[in-house]
Amino acid sequence: MIQPGELAKRLAGVPLDIEECRIEIGSVPAVGYYGGAPRPTGTVVLIGGGYLGRGENVDWTPEDQATFRDTVQDAIATGRTTVGELSEQLEGGLVAHHRAAIEAAAIDLALRQAKSNLFAIAALPAEPVTFCWSIGHDLSKTVGGPLAAVRTILKAEPNATLKLDIPVDGWPEATWSELAAIDRVRIVDFKRQGTGHSVALAHQYLPEAWLEDPPLEALSDSSQSSAWAERVAVDGYAARIADLAALTFRPAAINVKAPRMGGPLEALRCLDLCRQNGWTAYIGGMFEVGPGRPQARVLASLFTSRQWNDLAPMRLCDSDPYPTSPLPISSDPQGFGESVSQTD
Repeated sequence: MIQPGELAKRLAGVPLDIEECRIEIGSVPAVGYYGGAPRPTGTVVLIGGGYLGRGENVDWTPEDQATFRDTVQDAIATGRTTVGELSEQLEGGLVAHHRAAIEAAAIDLALRQAKSNLFAIAALPAEPVTFCWSIGHDLSKTVGGPLAAVRTILKAEPNATLKLDIPVDGWPEATWSELAAIDRVRIVDFKRQGTGHSVALAHQYLPEAWLEDPPLEALSDSSQSSAWAERVAVDGYAARIADLAALTFRPAAINVKAPRMGGPLEALRCLDLCRQNGWTAYIGGMFEVGPGRPQARVLASLFTSRQWNDLAPMRLCDSDPYPTSPLPISSDPQGFGESVSQTD
């Protein structure tokens, strides 16, 4: 069985021919996006040999997407190269999620030009991807609070599992007790904020849930953290692989996000580091609404298919369904992902 680090090496060597680059920006409606506003979008489109390769930029505001367009448009050289060579050229010159968008587009184009895909390169089957439905701060602040948001999802999809963002001031013990009775929460995300008391409550009532990014103050208090240290998952504490070596605590799981880490190649290397260290890995999203989400699911299908991946299908309006987990993944698309057209 090929390991993710070896797949990163193979993928870096795939030839790539870029004739043109376009940056497309816009917005789409999305349920649960901040304040109910449309989700700004940005897509790198690399063109070569009659094929298109796409990668999604996850910037949060229209202004940042415009800056992305103006910055990246001239940063990509045309001509023949490899995925790895292009990735090396981008190092140091762009922020991580901008590099990630370009690298994903390059991988997509290179695989389409080779009439191949990641499953063929890895010689691994496509496994269905288990995922959680994420309830962010906006949804948990609506009428009825987090429990109402949970019940809305479970009414539409009774077998759904959940990832909850925890507010800075936490929740009362009664809320945790009801969540425990519902027994559908698999990840609670503190986003490096809150109190040790809030983390302790989460672990008391949801002992099997991952405690993602608890506040550093709680992690530093061994009298508190010893009770739940084996459930700590890392996301925002690790923007790159080097950050994992600098942690002052030992995580049990890593939420691997290609945009945060600078691209799919670095995400694969991180998955390999998780394997070497015995850390559980799962793949997370950054509210992608374009090619980024199916691309992340391909990585999950290869290496974290049975974990609680934060990769639920995006719902663009309230009438959109709640698909069932696990999500089937096609094993024979050309390119990186499976929902993007192959030719211009």
